[in-house]
Amino acid sequence: MKRVHSKKYQGVFHYPHKNGDITYYIGYKENGKRKEKKIGKKIKEGITEVICKNHRERILNEIRLGDDAPHKSKVTRNKITLDEISEIFFKDKEIHNKNNKQDKNRYINHLHKPFGKKALATLTEDDLIEFQKKKLSSTSQKRPLTPKTINNITAVLSSMINHAIRKNLYSGVNVVSMLKKLAVDNERERYLNTLEIDLLLKTVKDNELLHLFCLLALSTGARLDSILLIQKKDIRLEKKEIFRIQDTKTKDSKKAIYKGFISNELYDVLKDKLLQLNHHDHIINLAEGAKIKPQQMEERLQPVLNKLFNQGLDSRDAKNRTVIHSLRHTFASHLAINNTPIYTIMK
Repeated sequence: MKRVHSKKYQGVFHYPHKNGDITYYIGYKENGKRKEKKIGKKIKEGITEVICKNHRERILNEIRLGDDAPHKSKVTRNKITLDEISEIFFKDKEIHNKNNKQDKNRYINHLHKPFGKKALATLTEDDLIEFQKKKLSSTSQKRPLTPKTINNITAVLSSMINHAIRKNLYSGVNVVSMLKKLAVDNERERYLNTLEIDLLLKTVKDNELLHLFCLLALSTGARLDSILLIQKKDIRLEKKEIFRIQDTKTKDSKKAIYKGFISNELYDVLKDKLLQLNHHDHIINLAEGAKIKPQQMEERLQPVLNKLFNQGLDSRDAKNRTVIHSLRHTFASHLAINNTPIYTIMK
């Protein structure tokens, strides 16, 4: 591998790999001797030239200041707060993390208040266990959080601490690694029967946006995100199929795109709808073909589902509550009821 020197920063260089990744190093002199230090990989670890430059400057300052430098550096690192780390973490992850905005909201809504001003070195496993308990039975929010949601929040915290350690901002251990995750039961038992499907479609009949969305969900079994990505160009009305539905959850490129069936009722709605759209317009849209956001759809449809099917149910009864994802479960369940092979349902 041939060494490639940075064009912007002195003492920073890298070696390219065949897989497209690169490994960064820094070079400096200590006591007249040339030294090199491996910093990390660009793609795998998120290392950049700026990180290398800052790391090199820190080492040079420690060399220049002598024995006091490591002590001062350690004290500074151990006093850093979670709020300070969050600013660096979310800025560094803007490009590489597609869930950056969602993770940032999790931090602001759940982690900032209890831990933001706290020195990271003082954060303990007991603090996090207490956090889990409060979120499971919190009175500070409309309803308790599910175990899965709480695990997602602590996962963001873990990523932030690992990032701080990797950037030499914190010299301690990742306390989240000591925390036991909450047990999660992802199984949903709730699906709509035929009468309930008819009731839902009748209720939303006069709302073009909700009616079309429900028909798409019940006809294709696609997830919320996937339905909102469907464009006019993805539909072959003459064949009664949506030949391009994107599965946003899978990492397998061969399974990321699949086809969906168009029911007779959906066909009648799409026949008129498609005439109003341009080739690249999204089928579910607010105005002029613009894609609607998942949260905007949830804010519109979930109250309808609550009124029709969730009256009197405990807010923590995730198995039996009807949510938007229940429409996907309804699609799969009715296929199974009609003796569709499980392999076909999975496809």
